[in-house]
Amino acid sequence: MKHNWWKILCVFLFLYVIIAGFLVPLRPGIKTVNMSTAHAGQPLTLTAHGYNTNWSIESGQIRSWLKYSDSLVIEAHQVHVVGNTELTSQFRIPSAIPDGKEAMSVSLIVDHPTDGPAVLPNALIIKRGKKSDASIPWPGDAIVDLNFKKRFAFPYRNIIFETIRNTYFHVPLWMAMYGLLVLATIYNILYLWKGDMWKEERAFHLTSVALVYGTLGIATGMMWAEFAWGTFWNWDIKQTMSLLAMLMFVAYVFIRFSIADESARRRFNAVYGIFAFIMIFPLLYVVPRMAPSLHPGSGGNPAFGSDDMDNTMRMVFYPAIIAYFLLGLWLAQLSYRLSRIKQILLFKN
Repeated sequence: MKHNWWKILCVFLFLYVIIAGFLVPLRPGIKTVNMSTAHAGQPLTLTAHGYNTNWSIESGQIRSWLKYSDSLVIEAHQVHVVGNTELTSQFRIPSAIPDGKEAMSVSLIVDHPTDGPAVLPNALIIKRGKKSDASIPWPGDAIVDLNFKKRFAFPYRNIIFETIRNTYFHVPLWMAMYGLLVLATIYNILYLWKGDMWKEERAFHLTSVALVYGTLGIATGMMWAEFAWGTFWNWDIKQTMSLLAMLMFVAYVFIRFSIADESARRRFNAVYGIFAFIMIFPLLYVVPRMAPSLHPGSGGNPAFGSDDMDNTMRMVFYPAIIAYFLLGLWLAQLSYRLSRIKQILLFKN
């Protein structure tokens, strides 16, 4: 039992990730508003549609703001709740736009005593009106006394909504794949150094599992892309480079069964495996940053940061990486042991 503690940990972490990943709710948020543009100097009635909100509870204490910056905000002079997921806010928009701009983007913030604050970034574009009066500036008050609630819930993010849960499957698959390939590369180097064929055998099975993980990573990424971008595959630079990286390891597997001489096959596979591992970094981390991309972490589009990956998500995300890595080790070990048994039986016969 003491030698299998990591397998028990793997099962426990997998159960935790699956249960928490699917059952923990999202925080309240704002999906859409009823318009995309407004004009300065005109009254504005904005209808917001919420997600996981309970606005009709304690509706008399709801506040709403349009925020341009931390110091330039407009508070709604009247908020009317239509239902749990719908409310209207009435604003008096000053006729002048800060900094003399022709248009400005503002965010909508709705604060509820029970749900806490919900934000829709860049909810509205306010354009300069026909009669601009600089003597009526934007209010300089800051937003204070928000009802922040401490709860075990995942952040609400527009566009991806509930698919934010794919963070616990798509991303950890890739991270665990990198870990398996690091071990495989170490075994390949040890084989080239010491000539122990079983080192190369371990490297092959670790790489095979890593290839499965990479393929699943692409598949889960395609599912995410269809929801967020509207298509499973659009030849985004990160998608293309990921496919190319996986094809390198597909070639690694085919090469193993295409060279008759065992010693030459193992040496070539070891060298090629090291080369393919090295090539992952320019393919997945250098090239994607050199071209426009929709994918986070590519083409200047930032990856998950503090605003996206909060501490609640990290409590599931990091255990998911460990769980996938341990499962990969487990699968590679089983595959290696089966291969070794077959080779021993073949040698005896």
